[in-house]
Amino acid sequence: MLKHEQFLRSLSSFLVYGCPLLTDSGVHLEAESAAVWDVRLSAFKDSFKTSKQLQLKSIEDHNLVPEAKEDGLNGVTSLELLNCKDLECLVDTTTTATKNGPTSAFTHLETLYMEKMDGLEALCKGQPPQGFLKNLKHLNLIRFPELRWIFKGSPHSFTLQSLKVVKIYECGKLKSLFSSSLIQSLVLLEQLKIECCDELETLFADPENDGEIESKHSSLPLHLPKLNTLCIKKCSKLEYVVPQNYIVKAPSLKRMKVKDCSKVMNLPIQQANNQLELTL
Repeated sequence: MLKHEQFLRSLSSFLVYGCPLLTDSGVHLEAESAAVWDVRLSAFKDSFKTSKQLQLKSIEDHNLVPEAKEDGLNGVTSLELLNCKDLECLVDTTTTATKNGPTSAFTHLETLYMEKMDGLEALCKGQPPQGFLKNLKHLNLIRFPELRWIFKGSPHSFTLQSLKVVKIYECGKLKSLFSSSLIQSLVLLEQLKIECCDELETLFADPENDGEIESKHSSLPLHLPKLNTLCIKKCSKLEYVVPQNYIVKAPSLKRMKVKDCSKVMNLPIQQANNQLELTL
C-alpha cells in the first residue's frame, strides 16, 4: 500500500490502475513516463513534476489543470487520454475552477492524443493561459460526441505556430475547426485530416459565433505555406472548406481528398504545385 508522503525518486516509469478509492494526496511518484488508469488524479497532486510522457485512462477528474495539477503540467511533452468520460477540458481558467487560474499550462506539450471522451466540450475553458500548446506538433482527436469547438475564446489569445499534423475523427457536434485568425498561426501545418464529423459545416470559422459560418469580408487570404495533405471524408453537412469571401493559399499542397461530402459548394484553395493529387 502506498503510504502518506511516500517518495520514490529513482523510477523510470510507473503505472497505477484499478484503485478507485486511492485519494491520498500525499502520494509522490516521480518518473519520466507515467500512466494512471481508473484513479482520481487528485491523489497525485505532488507527482508528475519530472514526467514527460503521461497516459491517463478512465480518470474521474473534470479537468487536468488546476484540478489534478495546479502548476500547469508544463514539463509534459506527450499526453494520451483514453475514455475519460468525466473530463470536460484540459485546462479550466474560469473563476469556478480556481481563484487566480494557472499562469501557464502545457507549454512544452508536443503530442496530444485523445480518444473516446464523452463529456469533453473544449480543450480550454476560459481564456487560454500563457504559452498554452505553443509547442504542440501533433493533435489527434477521436470520438468526441459532445465536442463543439476545439478552441474557444479570443482569436488572438494564443497561437499554434508549431502544429504540423491534425487528425479529427468522429466528432459529431463539431461545426468548425479553427477561427480564421487562428489559422494565420498555422505556418508549419503539413497534414489536416477530418473524417465522420456529421455537423461540420466549414473548416475555418469564428468560434465566437458558436461555429456559425463567418460572413465578414477579408482582404487577406489564409496562408498555409507547408500544407501538403488535406483529406476530408464523410462530413455530410460540410458546405464550405473555408467561409465565403476567403481563399486558402497552400503552395505546397500535393494531395487533396474530399469524399462523401455531398453538400460541399466550394474549394477555394490555391496551390502552386503541378503535381497535386485531387480526389473528389
